[in-house]
Amino acid sequence: MRLLKHATVCLLAVVLVFAVQVFAQDYEAEIEALKKKQKDLYTQMEEANTAKDKAAYDAAKTEYDKVMEDLKTMVDQANSEQSADAQVKLAFNKGGKLYKQHQYQQAIEEFNKAIDMDPRYVKAYYMRGLSYTKVNQLDEAESAYQKAIDIDPKFTAAIFALGKLYETRGEGKKAIDLYDNAIAIDPTNAKAAYSKGAVYVGWGAHSEAAQAFSQAVQMDSTYDLAYTGWGTALLELGQVNDAIGKLNKAIQINPKNDDTFYRLAKAFNSAADYSSALDAADKAIQIKSRNAAAYVEKGNALEGMGKKADAKASFEKAAQIDKRWKDWVNHHIEQMK
Repeated sequence: MRLLKHATVCLLAVVLVFAVQVFAQDYEAEIEALKKKQKDLYTQMEEANTAKDKAAYDAAKTEYDKVMEDLKTMVDQANSEQSADAQVKLAFNKGGKLYKQHQYQQAIEEFNKAIDMDPRYVKAYYMRGLSYTKVNQLDEAESAYQKAIDIDPKFTAAIFALGKLYETRGEGKKAIDLYDNAIAIDPTNAKAAYSKGAVYVGWGAHSEAAQAFSQAVQMDSTYDLAYTGWGTALLELGQVNDAIGKLNKAIQINPKNDDTFYRLAKAFNSAADYSSALDAADKAIQIKSRNAAAYVEKGNALEGMGKKADAKASFEKAAQIDKRWKDWVNHHIEQMK
């Protein structure tokens, strides 16, 4: 009489195939160990069957059945967690798509679903923070960014985003501390260095701003905005020739930034190089026809060249584009008489 029945052989094959279908990395080693034990017990059962040793067969069969049950339980658990993970990623990806479509409130709902399923999903907190920022719910955004940082203290994207939030609120000291933290974690984080410079510019601390922009350029030599910021800070410090050099470098990298040309025009006017200033101002205006500040610098250049009528027309154009220049223009034209 054969002790190892055909049904047992079939069941073994089914369970092995079922186990092979599981790819959950957290369970892979344990599943493989159980599968090996299962095969060993199967071999023992065959040997006992050949030897007609019923006691040995029954002992191996009892252990085999237990391993089968453990394997099935582990496979079910792995598949369940795989399914839950898929649901989390589905909600997160849907939120990301809604964010790109500027549907920020709907995106927040999806990121909340992802977080409800996985409370340590750091990227979901970060994206929720970005979404709250877009709808100007800054307290909620701050909380989301901070939660992401609490989970992963080296998540520089969240650190930087929280810094920008504080910068927007006018809390520059907090922002700089976060930017410094981001740079300490990632010494190539040029955007954090640039943002430090922007805070210092807002404070009128042009020397510190120049250092921060210089740091950004060292991290990324193609960062045209950092060169523009550096040149602007140097101009405020009275280092006109150096400022012109940095602004020209920015233009070499990106010749389509009207703001850089405007600032270059301002620098050339400071150096009394009115012809170069006029050329730079005209290029700024060609790129952006409603750049009121460029019209002011064009007027300054024309005035410096003795072309008062043309200068007046340029000043008036600036006031027409941007009413904030109106009082300055009226006063300056009066002084020109």
